[in-house]
Amino acid sequence: MSLAELFYFKCFRQAQASGPRRRRISPRPRKLLFEALEPRLLLSGDVHLVPAIIPDGTVWKTGDIQLLDGEARVPQKATLTVEPEAIVKGRTFSTDALIVEGTVHAGTPGQPGPPTVFTSGRDDSAGGDTNNDGLTTGANGDWGGLEFTSTSSGNFLDNVEVRFAGRGGTAAVGDDGGALALTNSVIRNSSTAGVRIQTSDPTLISNAGETGASEPTLPVISSLDSARILQEVVGIDRPEIPPLPGALTLMTGADPFVNLPTTLSGTPGSTVTAPVMIDNAAGLESVDLQLNYDATVLEVLAVRTGSVTPGGTLITNPTPVTNAAGTITVGLALTTPRPAGGGSLIEIDYRIRPTATSGTTALNLTSVSLNKGGLVLTPAPNPGADATDGRITIVSSAPSANTAPVAVDDVYVTDEDKTLTIGAPGVLLNDTDADGDTLMTTKRVSERTTHGVVTLNADGSFIYTPDQDFNGTDTFKYRANDGKVDSLNEATVTIAVRSVNDAPVGTATTVTTLEDTPYTFARADFGFTDPHDTPPNAFQAVKIATLPGAGTLRDNGTAVAAGQFVSVADITAGQFVFTPAVDANGLAYTSFTFQVQDNGGTANGGVDVDPTPRQLTVNVTAVNDAPVGTPKTVTTFEDTPYTFARADFGFSDPHDTPANGFQAVKVATLPGTGTLSVLGAAVVAGQFVSVGDLDAGRLVFAPAADANGTPYASFTFQVQDNGGTANGGVDLDPTPRALTVNVTPVNDAPVGTATTVTTLEDTPYTFARADFGFTDPHDSPANGFQAVRITTLPVAGALSDNGTAVTAGQFVSVGDIDAGRLKFTPAADANGTPYANLTFQVQDDGGTANEGVDLDPTPRLLTVNVTAV
Repeated sequence: MSLAELFYFKCFRQAQASGPRRRRISPRPRKLLFEALEPRLLLSGDVHLVPAIIPDGTVWKTGDIQLLDGEARVPQKATLTVEPEAIVKGRTFSTDALIVEGTVHAGTPGQPGPPTVFTSGRDDSAGGDTNNDGLTTGANGDWGGLEFTSTSSGNFLDNVEVRFAGRGGTAAVGDDGGALALTNSVIRNSSTAGVRIQTSDPTLISNAGETGASEPTLPVISSLDSARILQEVVGIDRPEIPPLPGALTLMTGADPFVNLPTTLSGTPGSTVTAPVMIDNAAGLESVDLQLNYDATVLEVLAVRTGSVTPGGTLITNPTPVTNAAGTITVGLALTTPRPAGGGSLIEIDYRIRPTATSGTTALNLTSVSLNKGGLVLTPAPNPGADATDGRITIVSSAPSANTAPVAVDDVYVTDEDKTLTIGAPGVLLNDTDADGDTLMTTKRVSERTTHGVVTLNADGSFIYTPDQDFNGTDTFKYRANDGKVDSLNEATVTIAVRSVNDAPVGTATTVTTLEDTPYTFARADFGFTDPHDTPPNAFQAVKIATLPGAGTLRDNGTAVAAGQFVSVADITAGQFVFTPAVDANGLAYTSFTFQVQDNGGTANGGVDVDPTPRQLTVNVTAVNDAPVGTPKTVTTFEDTPYTFARADFGFSDPHDTPANGFQAVKVATLPGTGTLSVLGAAVVAGQFVSVGDLDAGRLVFAPAADANGTPYASFTFQVQDNGGTANGGVDLDPTPRALTVNVTPVNDAPVGTATTVTTLEDTPYTFARADFGFTDPHDSPANGFQAVRITTLPVAGALSDNGTAVTAGQFVSVGDIDAGRLKFTPAADANGTPYANLTFQVQDDGGTANEGVDLDPTPRLLTVNVTAV
């Protein structure tokens, strides 16, 4: 015996997330404990203890052994990857399970080779003796198994073996909503079901089997929501579920039932049709079934699709089916799922062999499956003949006295989209039987008519549902039966489906108009269609369900009220108009709701008005409104230019919200006098002066020299905003406004004139006002002569006013001059040419207000000649 056989060393370590494996080297020596055990299988790989919560990204490596210590969970949004040939085992047995709330990927789809194994801790054939209890094997139900919860998604188990699971009555693999794909896998030795599926998400089960020596008949699937099961596709696009020895049922909800009638009868040599019935074919996509019969009594003539499977692809073996074992195998695939309703899945024509004796022969269903729609066999299928599945009663000969009944055609009336229900005796009311026997119909199924579905009962009552929106004539046929034979003729039931107006449909829409512009509606704005009537009815009117919150709706000039109908004639004539409020605009400015009306009327419960109010939204595109200027008067002084400011033009934009900005001034007409200029250049009529120039003080009015007046001059202008002219907008005040300029007079300086006067020796000279040459040429009218200022005195002689010597700078009034009081007296006996001179400045009476000037700024020279005597 080798050392490896004598000693066994155990090592457990936590499973780590995917990534490089790391080994820790101890920093100090540690005691190594050897545990001598009995000979056993060697471990096949590294052993890891699985944590209670498995981290996202965890990878269980090929060849490694993972030990579950009770329940281990893959939490939501976490993913666990189990590589091929990895081994997962229980440790405590009683509570071990893998609960998947996130995602598990076990194996590699399509990769052959040794499987990934999930098994009991006692199963030493996988990974060796991990529980140190000697060589043992597992037992059914050792551990819980795998449970995929409703929060898990995207799971697959491929090339996987699940062994010895199913503790406490649970399935080895349970799917409560995990969108699980179980492929190429085997479930062995489970204590209960191999797979339990209860989910609203798709589950794929393909090439999966169940084995177990102790329970060889254990089903692969114990129960499932077959409305969501996706099976592998075989044959002609035909999904299959493996045959089940027990009933195939839904976990929740009502199950459809499939059975064979037990009331069929016939005579030797006659033909009997046996339908396989289903009470509700909702969601039906495919059918696989096997029917057993006694081939010594019955001969199969034909197999065809039934009332709920018209147009399906039917496969039988072979056609006609006449195998000695008395077995018919049928595969049926539909292109689209069937709607709710019952009827026959298939119909089989049997010929009762002429050699048959009186009695009852059994028909037995052994397997039924659906891809989308659960089936329950009633009664439960049995591998052998079971007289309770279906029966044909064989009557050796018909009584000679019996007369076949006569079936008579019937006519009924119903309305479009309305189910017709006729109670017993229904179609049998006018049928006759010479023998007075109680009659019944031969068809007791739901079947498809040309334009609807009819369910005919044995007592003659029936329910007929026409196709949606169909009107016209539809028919179905039946035979009457007196309990012995069918009627020789087939009666036709005609159903007249009266046309009923279906509601038309309008379409929500958006229209656009410009600010201050009414919108005229057209019929296309309401999107009228009549899709449910053939031929469609015409557009008749629009009902205004609710009014717009802003603006006004008018029909032919009158305001529309809520609930009012506006005829298509008015719409076509352009009389239905929406007017937005003055100056208002906006995207989705307002809306109202409407319902279109057709001309189909309301007879027989018809509906001519769309039941759903549709919204019509009105966008109002902003359009620039003209700004407004304000007339104004400005004032300047004589000989002083006036510089205009933006405020002088009184700009406002009252009709735009928000208001636009002031952009320019158009000079409409020029002033009659004075000059208007920008940067020194004369303005021309029609010229635009920007606000920038106004703000920079570049627009200037200069009055003519020495001119004044109130008013002095005026011109007209139009303000312009920056809103532009898009969509017909106006950016210029259409009304020229007057700007008046008043020029306030300012006194201009008078002008004196240099002069020479002459007197005789020893004779004083008396000045007159003319001696000073006073003029006032720059004032109009000219101001009066007020005084003379003596700027400088004469060097010789004496200057006196009213006998008093004049001083330099003294003013001498014109009154004194006119009174002869301003005199020049030469010195005694003195004479000369010139003898003496003085300077003066004349003064007017205009004053100095507003910076006026009343004094000649230039001193003038007055020379005095004294003639010798």
